[in-house]
Amino acid sequence: MSVACPDCDSRGELLPVHARMVAGADPLATMIICPRCNGSGDIPNEMLDWIAAGKRLREKRIARGVGLREGAEVMGVLPSLLSSIENGRVDPSRYEVNWTTMQCYEISSHEADQDG
Repeated sequence: MSVACPDCDSRGELLPVHARMVAGADPLATMIICPRCNGSGDIPNEMLDWIAAGKRLREKRIARGVGLREGAEVMGVLPSLLSSIENGRVDPSRYEVNWTTMQCYEISSHEADQDG
């Protein structure tokens, strides 16, 4: 089962951020394949859970004044991986950072499973 990609609104392509900032850039000439759905316009249902969990994690990290690099260091991962987890681009359960993440941000296992 799949749902519409929230990044590209099911179009399968995006206008890159750098192209949005260039005055006079032709949007059609600069479109790229959506990295979340790989151009299909749809994502698996479970990816919505990744997005929600990552959003909660980022909100808690920021609320506690922990920067991305510092949070990644405490978790023992690269900042790029923490960013990917927080942006819902990867399944956080694939990495052995869940308990460390909860301890770092003082998130209980019950709270981590909550929806928002």
